[in-house]
Amino acid sequence: MADVEIDYGVLQTVIDAFTEVERVLSDAAGQAVPSVDSEDPVAADAAPAAAAAAMALLRAGADSCGHGRAGAQAAYDGFKHADGAN
Repeated sequence: MADVEIDYGVLQTVIDAFTEVERVLSDAAGQAVPSVDSEDPVAADAAPAAAAAAMALLRAGADSCGHGRAGAQAAYDGFKHADGAN
């Protein structure tokens, strides 16, 4: 089998990127839902539901980044273990 060189720096960069995006999305999802001032009653009635849906998408994005980070960390740890470089 051919030797495979693993660049742990690249894997760490991926882990760090997932961590940062997860933090930003989590922070954004935790912000207060902005109020809407509108003379259009339909828009005013729909705005809270739309804002809540947007916050739910931000939370889902943060969760997805958490899963990506965990997968990248597992790959990093697995390659380190396979290299005997625990």
